[in-house]
Amino acid sequence: MPVSRSELDRVIRRATELQFADGTDDVRELTEDEVLRIGREVGLDRAHMKRALGEVRAEAMVPALPADRGLMRRLIGEGRVRAERVVSGSVGTVEERLVRWLAEAESLHLVRRRAGISLWEPDAGWVAQLQRGLKWHGHQYDLAQARQLELSVQPMEEGFVLVTLTVDLRNIRAEVGGGFMAGFGFLGGGVGIAIAGVLMSPPAAVAGGVVGISAGILGGIGAGRGSFHGKEERARLAAEGLLDRLERGELTDPPRRRR
Repeated sequence: MPVSRSELDRVIRRATELQFADGTDDVRELTEDEVLRIGREVGLDRAHMKRALGEVRAEAMVPALPADRGLMRRLIGEGRVRAERVVSGSVGTVEERLVRWLAEAESLHLVRRRAGISLWEPDAGWVAQLQRGLKWHGHQYDLAQARQLELSVQPMEEGFVLVTLTVDLRNIRAEVGGGFMAGFGFLGGGVGIAIAGVLMSPPAAVAGGVVGISAGILGGIGAGRGSFHGKEERARLAAEGLLDRLERGELTDPPRRRR
């Protein structure tokens, strides 16, 4: 019976799981030549195998996302988004191009830089704030709304690098989620007290206020999740759009800030 490509992927993945789960078998690491030979035996092109190996190795060098177990994550959503892209060029050239663009076109300030990884925050200068507020050049500056942005440029096979942008949106999540919950809770409490006040009973007013606040907070959670999801998607699209322009070679001349 013939095996489709998707079935082959599942068979290899499942066989690997079984192999590593079997304690009686001697599992060892494979060399690059052995991996390429296995790929050739199953009909995979050598160039594609080498690129896949390079991507896996480069991804292993990208810092893992820190755990986010806070209450706001459970109520509102994840606080970070990540975008990745394989682009042609050397690490030095691609990184310098992105560093210059983030500083001059995205209104960000370099906080730390080391070995292909740099950390950015919104530029706090008054010129940068004016630039973001007036949306110079029609740019929305979605990346500069985030708490932090991490840029990683890691080498792959010769002539290619893996670029990763990690955008920390926990500040927006706290602002949006907390604002909606507080606002809806205050409104719900006021409505509950007003309705219970018709009964002219202090205990009823207290109970109505508690119920109203609880209902308002629940409503605020739902509204906050929806609002934050929209802002999260805008940040994701901004990161992906930046990688699109990088891939097309459009980041060679970032617009200068107006003074």
